[in-house]
Amino acid sequence: MLWVQQPHINFFRRYLKMKIYITLICLLISLSGGRLDYVKSFYDNGNLKAEGWIKNELKQNYWYYYYPQGHVKSKGKFQDNKKAGYWFYYNETGLKTKEGHYKNGMATSWWNYYKEDTIVSVELVDGKREGLALYKVNGKPVKAEYYVKGERTHEWFSLKEFRENPIDL
Repeated sequence: MLWVQQPHINFFRRYLKMKIYITLICLLISLSGGRLDYVKSFYDNGNLKAEGWIKNELKQNYWYYYYPQGHVKSKGKFQDNKKAGYWFYYNETGLKTKEGHYKNGMATSWWNYYKEDTIVSVELVDGKREGLALYKVNGKPVKAEYYVKGERTHEWFSLKEFRENPIDL
């Protein structure tokens, strides 16, 4: 007797296996400690103030904050109620004012600050300037500074000045 495999039976078997796998994954996630809830808070005028994820009463994952008129104020990630990863900040008209990294709630690594036609790129360690700060106006470098523990130790207005007065490390 010749046995012919029927495609719809194969599909049904794969569907059942997939359903079992998804159920097991959901069960493991639910047992892994706390539920992840999406929460929102509002201003008195009814506009959204903040929205994001909470797990065990701690902010987690991505959060958005808003101005009372509705524009995004800031957005970024939390890990156990501390800012983590890359964050963006905006003014009340929606223009970006700064962006940068957080680690354990502290500003760190490179940050960019925006004001009209000027961009300042600053290296931060534990929230303080540490290392170079580069100033650009209309995309052209106009100044560089060097910081140690938040204190400016060097300042240059040209590449020539930088070459004549290098950083003593």
